[in-house]
Amino acid sequence: MKQKLFLTLLIVFLSLTGCRNSSEFAVDDLPEVKGWNIEKVAFLYDFNPTTMQFSDRLHGFATGRLGGKFTVLHTEDAGNTWQPQFPDTPFYLGSLFVLDESVAFLAGEDGDFFRTNDGGKHWIKRPHDGLGYLMNMHFSDPNNGIGKVMTINPSTNLADYALMRTTDAGETWSPTGANVRQYQTGQIAFAGGVYYLPGENATLLKSTDLGVTWQSLPLQLNPYDEVMGLQFVDANNGFLGFGYRNLKTTDGGATWTEFEFPFYSIGQAHFVNLQEGLGFEDRWDDNGKRPGGDYVGRLFSTSDGWQTWDASEYSKALKYSGASFPEPNVGFLMGYGSFYRIFKN
Repeated sequence: MKQKLFLTLLIVFLSLTGCRNSSEFAVDDLPEVKGWNIEKVAFLYDFNPTTMQFSDRLHGFATGRLGGKFTVLHTEDAGNTWQPQFPDTPFYLGSLFVLDESVAFLAGEDGDFFRTNDGGKHWIKRPHDGLGYLMNMHFSDPNNGIGKVMTINPSTNLADYALMRTTDAGETWSPTGANVRQYQTGQIAFAGGVYYLPGENATLLKSTDLGVTWQSLPLQLNPYDEVMGLQFVDANNGFLGFGYRNLKTTDGGATWTEFEFPFYSIGQAHFVNLQEGLGFEDRWDDNGKRPGGDYVGRLFSTSDGWQTWDASEYSKALKYSGASFPEPNVGFLMGYGSFYRIFKN
């Protein structure tokens, strides 16, 4: 099952290791965690990434800034080498979706939308006046996709959010009418042919026909709780995190049960299945108390549904800002000027 996960990192302060300063025991080597191997790959670019996604274990794209200029990096060999690409736009392109080794989509401010059919050798620009900022998107095939769009209401000068749908590879977009959750980027989960994303008024939106129609499922949260993570491992089994609470479902979102999790949010985790998973933590090496500190990272793994977990030491060598898992057992991490491969034993 193809699984996408791009992480929005949080600086969290966990007490799992007591109150010691993490700089006192952070190691220089890469972390070791039960069940997984991680390797650092030589990365030659002074690249500040914003998004990254792989379609398989070889082909991937990353967006960010290289020398102050917006740049797309593309790899065809699992990140051993990267080719810079420069789409024709002065605007920030913060939304990326990679369908396969050839087809990918970029979107950003002022309605700019790009598509490539040849692995990024050529980017086809499709400006859309009035579309707004396509903040997050997902395509189920080269033509059919959905996206959460932000526009500014001219009468109130406030942001409005809508869920849009395209059937012609992004040439045109139309509203779905779904009551999408406001004031958040809007995670989109897709598994087993089913879409899930947070709705308004403490609901979860679900579509079984690629976004044509949507049903609204009630959630056990307050209307203004911020959804920090949403992941499904198949059409029925999924996880949702908000604040310090985390829920899981085994019936496609009809019912949810609360479960303990060793992190602030499941937005910092990758689920292989209901039992196996990998978690991430990124924090200041001095607990954020001293200016000029540096980040350190560590990993967690579980094989019993987070009832127990194995934690690595903090590592000064692990610095990342995003992750992508094109396969349940294969993933990639990227940070400022750094790149890693991670795979299950």
